Amino acid sequence: INLNTFPLNALPILTVEQTRQIAQNVAAARGLTFDPNQGLNVVAVGDQLRNPRSFQLGAAFEREVMSGVTMGVTYDHVNTVHLNINRDLNVGVPVIRAGDLSQRPFYNIQGTGAGRPLPNLGFVQIREASGRSNYDALTFRGQMRKKWGQFDAFYTLARNLDNDSTERNATFATYDDSFNLVPEYNYSSSDRRHQFTYNTVLNLPLGFQWASLGRFRSGVPVDVTVSSIIAPTGSGLSNQQFANAVTLTNSTSGDLNLDRGNFADRPYIAPGVSSKRNSFRNRAVYNIDMRLQRDIKWGERYSLSPTLEVFNIFGFKNIQYASTTVLNYGNPGINEETGAVLGPSNPNFLQLRNAAGDLILNNLPGQPRQVQVGLRFKF
Repeated sequence: INLNTFPLNALPILTVEQTRQIAQNVAAARGLTFDPNQGLNVVAVGDQLRNPRSFQLGAAFEREVMSGVTMGVTYDHVNTVHLNINRDLNVGVPVIRAGDLSQRPFYNIQGTGAGRPLPNLGFVQIREASGRSNYDALTFRGQMRKKWGQFDAFYTLARNLDNDSTERNATFATYDDSFNLVPEYNYSSSDRRHQFTYNTVLNLPLGFQWASLGRFRSGVPVDVTVSSIIAPTGSGLSNQQFANAVTLTNSTSGDLNLDRGNFADRPYIAPGVSSKRNSFRNRAVYNIDMRLQRDIKWGERYSLSPTLEVFNIFGFKNIQYASTTVLNYGNPGINEETGAVLGPSNPNFLQLRNAAGDLILNNLPGQPRQVQVGLRFKF
């Protein structure tokens, strides 16, 4: 089929048989045998898939310590099983390569499919219910109610553990090693160790009412990986030269165990010991909002309420680490050639600014300060 002989408004529509014949001709020209299933990726649901099930336990104590002032404490425990995990079953048992002093399991799966138990297929991903989570939280709270206003405050010390935080992820596996899921059970991606929240309303003179809401939260975990090999600043080495010195494959790719998975490998912290999932933390988030209002009444039926609201009144930037630009460790963690422990070599690792002092645009900024003026008429 010579497309040069067809006008653009009358290009041919190929049949299935014509498409198959073209693919066979291309494969024959390359000295290969045409296989319509070559590289096909399979996503399926395992026969053991179950709906998640949780066991919850809670206890609370509250006491009025003085007139209008109440203090309390609450403990919550939630244990959940049968959470969703995506597993790639089309991988063979890994080996430890001779001379690899990092002792990282190596799968040696090639782009052609060689090294897979079913080499004609790509990944065979099964959705199973082997995930679990465990949540514990201790919350202290205080409440005050007076004629001139009210105040509520809550502090929560919590720990949220799981082995997979992608409950609704359709097609991606997130573990580092398919045959060792122990490092996966760690802090959940939604874990926040510390949270403090307050809200207050004060009745001021001249009919004004002032309200404020504050939220202070510690950072959520981030999963640091090796998405590429980056030479340390000042080493005088190119990325390729550094990769030659710290990896056996001499590749700047982050697929250190060559599993062709959906997930980059994590840095090792000792020979044979992978860093755990979500073992680093993002930045804390702070926010304080304010509202000022005055009700102007006309008789018994009408009132006019002008309001002034300021969100993030102190302009906290709340920049969050995001993307492999700052979450790439830059090397295997353990030198595969020498066994030496390596610190992060990516100059942007967990940084807000690059070497030139400019903000790294791949990070996510928080909400800016916003001012809102309103007028409400009630009748």
